[in-house]
This record gives sequence, structure tokens and C-alpha cells, in this order.
Amino acid sequence: MNINLRGARERAGLSQVELATILGLSQAQVSRYEQDPGAIPTELLLRWAQALGTDIQTLMVSAIPLPPPVECWRSVSTITARFEFA
Repeated sequence: MNINLRGARERAGLSQVELATILGLSQAQVSRYEQDPGAIPTELLLRWAQALGTDIQTLMVSAIPLPPPVECWRSVSTITARFEFA
């Protein structure tokens, strides 16, 4: 599962201990799930997202790397100069 649980927790401003307390887990369990998000049960993932004030979809989207920006190396005038318009 491609979810950045640690990044989401850090963006929410919570430590592992604070999140563990909210979820009724140990700090070690939070650490383990952050290292292997595929092991987290769905019900716990829902509670995790709620504790961070977000939803699962946002957690998943935040873990998808964005493609690099497209470099525009030609200006529009250079491109249109190649075509003759009637």
C-alpha cells in the first residue's frame, strides 16, 4: 500500500507517542505501521486518517510522487512562426 503515514502524521503536527495515545496503540506499533503501511488493518487506517483530520484518499494521494515539471524551451512565437496561416 502506497501511503506515507509518517509524512501525514508529521504534517498533522503529532509525534508517534501522541498518535499512539489517540489510537490506543503503542509507539512501537505506530512506528511499525509507518515503516510497513501495507500491514495496517483497514479499520485502523480509517481511525488513523480521522485522528490526523484527513481521509484515506488524501493519505494515498499525498504518497504519489508528482511528475517533474515540464520544461517549456520554445516560445509560442517560435512554434507558430513555422506554420503559415491562411
